[in-house]
Amino acid sequence: MLTPPGTKHHDEDWADLVHIKVTVGAIVVVLLLAAAVNVIANPFSLYGTNIIPRPPGMYEKKFILYENFQPPANALIFSNSHIMTFNPDLVEELTGKRCFNFWLPGACTETFYGLIRLVQDNYNNDLDMIIVALGIEIIHPSLPIQPEARYIPELNQYFSHDRNSRGTILDKIGLLFTMGQTRQAAALIVVNLRHTLETEYHPGQARLEYRDNGMTIHATAEEMIAAGTYNLEDKITRRLRSKRYSEEGPVIKGWTGLSDNRKAYWLELLEVCRENDIEVYAFMAPVHPLLTELASECGTGHMYAEAQEFFSTTVEDFGGVYRDYLHLDSFGGDPDLFYDELHMRPENSERLLRDLFKDYEPTQDLVAN
Repeated sequence: MLTPPGTKHHDEDWADLVHIKVTVGAIVVVLLLAAAVNVIANPFSLYGTNIIPRPPGMYEKKFILYENFQPPANALIFSNSHIMTFNPDLVEELTGKRCFNFWLPGACTETFYGLIRLVQDNYNNDLDMIIVALGIEIIHPSLPIQPEARYIPELNQYFSHDRNSRGTILDKIGLLFTMGQTRQAAALIVVNLRHTLETEYHPGQARLEYRDNGMTIHATAEEMIAAGTYNLEDKITRRLRSKRYSEEGPVIKGWTGLSDNRKAYWLELLEVCRENDIEVYAFMAPVHPLLTELASECGTGHMYAEAQEFFSTTVEDFGGVYRDYLHLDSFGGDPDLFYDELHMRPENSERLLRDLFKDYEPTQDLVAN
């Protein structure tokens, strides 16, 4: 209740109200500006605007590459960015199967399932092998998939176990005010103002070099490594100090056990493979030893153990091949051949693939051909 006019408390009350109104007004203005920037730049291709040029989104890019990959692939590499440097040409050398690296950022088991259904239903029926890199994040109960995946009807139509994974109009409106999209929108606008937009440039991220077979190189990091200016240990240390890996971060605090929905998608993926005679080669993706040490210190080893038990049991019951490559010594990996705590350079990826297929024997059909 306001005090009578002319008193000291009355003046202070009015000053507080004015301050509150100004603060609220400033917040509203900032939010409206963020929304305007996101609509104009439209970095996730959500709002139907093409006011300024932009490169294809990462999911768009991979679908375009796959559509142009001819003749069609017999083998696909599935996972998130952990396996972006895996070379499909090496898979073909080791197995005789034409291969495409279909890594997608933020991919989880629902993405894997949607992707294999999409390929089977719309592209080709020549697929007879998938190579899948696994990790706790792809079956985590609270880590979301890439926002872009939620708005691709051809893909999200298969997200039947969790309809919240499908983007709605309200979700699109909510994303207008998020920091993640606003950063990318602002970066895209700046790039256009500088007239430096490149086909392979993705705002807010390091420059990636895509090859026709889906393999992707961290071009910015490779240039710095060649110049001797890339400090891997410092890079990893800074990333491990981020909120993501803290006890209050989404990885640890959000863990309540394996996601039932994501387990269901994984089992349905294996069933699709069974029905279509598709071989499954699955492995636990490697991480840098510094991340393994942090997991041990935080007492999160049980997450990896739960995921490993589920994946190894289901893959082996299916009749596929499962390998635990979490630790580098399992395949002769080198801790210096990383970009950060999760992403390996091509040399480490080659070592893993050679170990994965060291006992590979071609099927009878392949021998006959």
